[in-house]
Amino acid sequence: MEEEAMKTQKFVKITAALALAIGLVAVTVVQAAEKKGEGKNEQDGKKVTLADVPAPVRAAIKAATAGGTIKEIEQEDEDGKTVYDVDATVNGKDMEIKVAANGTILSNKEDKDGGDKKDEGENNEQDGKKVTLSDVPAPVRAAIKAATAGGTIKEIEQEDEDGKTVYDVDATVNGKDLEIKVAADGTILSNKEDKDGGEKD
Repeated sequence: MEEEAMKTQKFVKITAALALAIGLVAVTVVQAAEKKGEGKNEQDGKKVTLADVPAPVRAAIKAATAGGTIKEIEQEDEDGKTVYDVDATVNGKDMEIKVAANGTILSNKEDKDGGDKKDEGENNEQDGKKVTLSDVPAPVRAAIKAATAGGTIKEIEQEDEDGKTVYDVDATVNGKDLEIKVAADGTILSNKEDKDGGEKD
């Protein structure tokens, strides 16, 4: 009986040791999997081609760079959302375009550093600069032409509002001075009569 009891105790100890070993292996496997997952996060910011991006993003990039040259497309992760940073040359100017995964253009501005994103502070100093109709992105140009049809464009100013590029347009339409604000994707944010005749204090 004592031998059987000893055998039982040994069996229990061996079983416990095996269970502990299996538990340690399981923890190690989970940790390894987590590390692999972290490794995948390091892939954010990877370079992709126009063919790699989703159809809505491809269409938005083509529209924003119409007549220009795409230099680089980078897929990044911002707050858990995929965005695409595009460096392109349009009308002889280096442009930095940010597109959401659904094709929405989040920003479209001139990159004074020629694609170098280290000196973003310098880019902010360019906000509020005067531009011409040929300088603005195609969607903005189309919106401005539609809003000022039959009128005269006096001035277009590129500005930065809350990190987003907008275009302030002073124009005369049907004898009235108008102030039109257009988003980078061509959406008209406001279109109102300018009682001051375009004078900005």
